[in-house]
Amino acid sequence: MKYVKDFLLVLVFALFLLLFDGQFGQFLTQLSGRDFIFVSHFLLYYLIYLYARGTDSNIITASFIIVFLIADLYYLNFIGIYLLALLFSLSLLHLVKKDYLKHSFYAGLTFFLVCFFFDFVSYGLALLFGLSRLSLFTFVTYSLAPSLLLNVVIYLVLLFVPKTAKK
Repeated sequence: MKYVKDFLLVLVFALFLLLFDGQFGQFLTQLSGRDFIFVSHFLLYYLIYLYARGTDSNIITASFIIVFLIADLYYLNFIGIYLLALLFSLSLLHLVKKDYLKHSFYAGLTFFLVCFFFDFVSYGLALLFGLSRLSLFTFVTYSLAPSLLLNVVIYLVLLFVPKTAKK
């Protein structure tokens, strides 16, 4: 019963983050006048948080497969890109020792690398499936770099706000 409760809790919160993630990214893209495409990765941050906390990997994998399958259908109308990028990101995350994620510098570096890897794999798969015609230069300049900067700022805010709130 605890396994089902944990699975549903992770799934519901991840679905909420999926909706918030997409709306937040669209809001920032609209603020920039659509010059830059911002993609926030609250879901990946939550994934790393769950992994570092020691949540059962079966719960993490099952719930995030469902969430990223929904993300594929909702945002791309195509099954496979976010799902494959998630599986590649999970395999990268399993290479990192959980002890490293307890230190904020290593957790931030892991978050940055997973975000970069996820975005780059998504871009490569979109090119492979013919869903994008962006050149690599255009993708890096107008989507990848602003998204990585945004996610670093989000990580720093999520890192330091709880510490300052305790004081």
